[in-house]
Amino acid sequence: MNIRTGMCAFLLSLVLPAQATSFTDYLPMSDSEYAQKRALKPLLTMPYDAEQNWHFRKVGVAGVTLEKMPNEEDYWQLTAKDRAGKSWTVPVGMLANIAGKGQLYRADLDRNGIQDLVIWLPSTGNGLAPYAHLILMTFTREGRPCVFEPRGFYTASKTGVDDLLDLQGNGHTQLLDMQFDSGYWITSLYQVKDAKWQRVHGWFGKLSYPALTRFTYTPNRKLVLKPIAGRDPQTEDLAQTQRCLIKGDVLYGVNQN
Repeated sequence: MNIRTGMCAFLLSLVLPAQATSFTDYLPMSDSEYAQKRALKPLLTMPYDAEQNWHFRKVGVAGVTLEKMPNEEDYWQLTAKDRAGKSWTVPVGMLANIAGKGQLYRADLDRNGIQDLVIWLPSTGNGLAPYAHLILMTFTREGRPCVFEPRGFYTASKTGVDDLLDLQGNGHTQLLDMQFDSGYWITSLYQVKDAKWQRVHGWFGKLSYPALTRFTYTPNRKLVLKPIAGRDPQTEDLAQTQRCLIKGDVLYGVNQN
């Protein structure tokens, strides 16, 4: 991080409270478009010191069970079977921490006929550090899990995740993501098809992505078509981190620092 970006990060930590809703002050999307949320079915607010297991019978092709990992006090795993009857496991780590309790939901995010799992987890980040991350578990038609785990400024309630949208009104889900670089907020959009997430490049709805807004110390939602000379705001393609359990029976590395 260069000196200019570091100074912006410091100033942002002072003027923005530690919640993602503040970042909508720099969102170039209209309020009406941002209000097009993807409907989710709440499953669980993760309690502290939980001992029981939960079986979500409508998730996946044969239901998914959330259970404690063997010999691990606070770590959890998801277990289920695919269409062929083969068992699989995805360890998901801690689902409640000092920042708060995880929220679990279900929905058919990609409209392939299989209910997917959404987990929102808070973190203790402030300023430009991510405030939360998502575990978006989709399923192939064979019932094998794919995990997309973006970290960012996402907010949630008991009824849903604010940053999961349905901009076309057809149940196909988009993830709205905002990252900061070189004095600009970069708004990106991701969409999911056949269990796989991909970043949107170009027009989708009323915006062309990725979209830029300038950090101005006060709310500014004006779209920037071209950054000023010497600035080249960039953000990585988060969809490149998605992994699918095609072979084997355990998908490791989820919810790891």
